[in-house]
Amino acid sequence: MLTIIIAIAIVFVFVLIIVRLNDSSFIHMIATEICFVVVLVGCTIGVVVPVNGFNEWKLTKETELVTLSNSLASGGVGMIYVSLSADNAYTYRYEIDSEFGTEMGKTYKTQTLIGKDVEEVEDPNCEKAVVRVYQREGKRTIWTFALGTEETKYIFYVPEGTIFKEVTLK
Repeated sequence: MLTIIIAIAIVFVFVLIIVRLNDSSFIHMIATEICFVVVLVGCTIGVVVPVNGFNEWKLTKETELVTLSNSLASGGVGMIYVSLSADNAYTYRYEIDSEFGTEMGKTYKTQTLIGKDVEEVEDPNCEKAVVRVYQREGKRTIWTFALGTEETKYIFYVPEGTIFKEVTLK
């Protein structure tokens, strides 16, 4: 918010200086365009840029994973909870509630995450494989509203050796 006020003050001072120094309409047109750009940049920074950084990460969701395969299906490799491909795509599976499932059966969903905000934690003491979703947003201060600055990070917490990496180098 303060960034917007400062931008408007700079424009006001700039316009006063230009009007006093010159009566040329061309100079006035250039000054108007410069003022418009300064206000636009000031408003953009004041509304969306998190000038003071981000808040702390908060755990927003934790989903228990279901194996993608067992030792029989994976050729003796063992339980696989996450599959990582060469294009940095993480595939995982979890149980969902569905109106199409039966009383005895279960319904599952497979999801793929592609991006740089994915971390893996392979812990030999892990008993339950989960994917944890963390979110944070920009700090709102007197300088900025920090709108639209939400970030999301996914962390796979799985037993050691349960991430299948399909990475081949050429």
